[in-house]
Amino acid sequence: MGEVKSSVATMLDAQTGLNAIRSAASREEITDVVRRCGFSEIADRLDYLIELEAEEPDEEPMQIDSLRSVAEFVLGERDVYDPDIGVGADGVIGLSWRLSPNGMVYLRFREAGAARVALIAPTPNDGDDPAHISGAVSLSDVMTTIAPYVPQTLAR
Repeated sequence: MGEVKSSVATMLDAQTGLNAIRSAASREEITDVVRRCGFSEIADRLDYLIELEAEEPDEEPMQIDSLRSVAEFVLGERDVYDPDIGVGADGVIGLSWRLSPNGMVYLRFREAGAARVALIAPTPNDGDDPAHISGAVSLSDVMTTIAPYVPQTLAR
């Protein structure tokens, strides 16, 4: 009898995944690692956005350093639920989440190891102005920066 090969890829733990992301040579390798670390919906969306590049030849392709930072963020913050994902005309990836009732969090991943944060968070008192935050932070500080304004709303 012939050898039976499994079509199921080996799952990776977060640290092995981070190491693989940092050494990946292509965008496809990075999305494969994201998938193998348990984030198939995010990996599928990123693959889809890569495929769409052929339809927009005048726009910059998705930057590999931006993708690498997104993947590192997702693997480092395993309790964050699936965001909306988009790619700007400059090839930089953004993740966003809607906050009820009228807030949002937007993260833009231009350079390795950092993200730009934009947050509008509703305040507990209806008459108060919403909280606004924006600026650059390291990937390890993203959740700490936004946590006071988005308590548990990004958790799975």
